[in-house]
Amino acid sequence: MEKKKISVKNKKIIILIVLFLIFVALIPMGFSLFTDEKVEGGDINVSKIEVVLKEDPEWEENEDEYGIKKYSKKIKG
Repeated sequence: MEKKKISVKNKKIIILIVLFLIFVALIPMGFSLFTDEKVEGGDINVSKIEVVLKEDPEWEENEDEYGIKKYSKKIKG
């Protein structure tokens, strides 16, 4: 079987094409990394939220399966 030998001229052309493609691919990425645009007039909304918590006046006594007494209150918002 004969091996096809690539000539030096063809190797140079292939290398130049590959370098050109890499160069073309990297230009937009480099441009996007080093450029920025300030946007004027960004809207910021600040508001106040008021929460009222209401709780039951009495504590509930609970015993779990291990005999531990727990005291809890229900709080509603």
